[in-house]
Amino acid sequence: ANRAFEEKTGYSAEEVIGRNLNFLQGDDRAQAGRMMMRDAILQRQTCTVLLRNYRKDGTMFWNEIRLAPLPDEHGQITRYIGIQNDVSERVKNEHALRDKENTLAMALHAAHAGVWMWYVASDTVIWDTAMESLYGIEPGTFKGNYKAWLSAVYPDDRADTESDVKAALAGKKPFNREFRVVLPDGTIRHLLSQAVVIYDDATGKPVQMIGVNSDIT
Repeated sequence: ANRAFEEKTGYSAEEVIGRNLNFLQGDDRAQAGRMMMRDAILQRQTCTVLLRNYRKDGTMFWNEIRLAPLPDEHGQITRYIGIQNDVSERVKNEHALRDKENTLAMALHAAHAGVWMWYVASDTVIWDTAMESLYGIEPGTFKGNYKAWLSAVYPDDRADTESDVKAALAGKKPFNREFRVVLPDGTIRHLLSQAVVIYDDATGKPVQMIGVNSDIT
C-alpha cells in the first residue's frame, strides 16, 4: 500500500497490509462491483469496477478500482495489483448532468416541445420523437432533410420562414420564428421555433443549427 492509498483512505499501510480490503466497503456489501471483482479473480482476468468505499473516518467516496493479475517467473498467477482512484467528483458531476438532462426532458415534454438539428453541409435534419409528434407523423418516417421540413410549413408562411433561416445562417439575426405547419390530416398547428447556429472556427461557415419547436396553437 503506497502513500497515496493512505491519503485516500485514511488508513496507514501498517493497518491494511495482510488484510482483505473488503473492509473498505464496510457494511455496504451489496454492490455489483464486488461480484465483478470476484469473477475476474476466479477467471484470472483484469477488470475495472466502481465501488462505494469508506474512509477510516466513515466518509464515503467513489473508488474506481483496476485489478490485474501478476504472474511469477513461471507464468503462475500468485498475486493481484489494484490501482485505486477516487472519482467522487466525476461521479457527482455525472449524476448532476443526468439530473439536468432528466429535468430538460421533462420541461420539453411539459412545453410540448421538440428538438431538432440540421447539419447544413450534408443537409441532414434530425428530429426527436416530440418533433415527429408536433408534425403529426409516425416515428421514423421523417425524410430527414431541409426540403422535407419546409414542405410541412403552411404555404403562406414559407417565404418569410425561409428568409429568417437564411438570415440566421448569415449571422444577421437569431432564428426566432412563429409559423404554421400543416399536418398530414390537414390540421393546422402554430409553432414557435427558436434556434442557434454553430459556425466552423476556421472558415466561419455555418455547419449546424440546433433548435426547439414549441406548440403555441
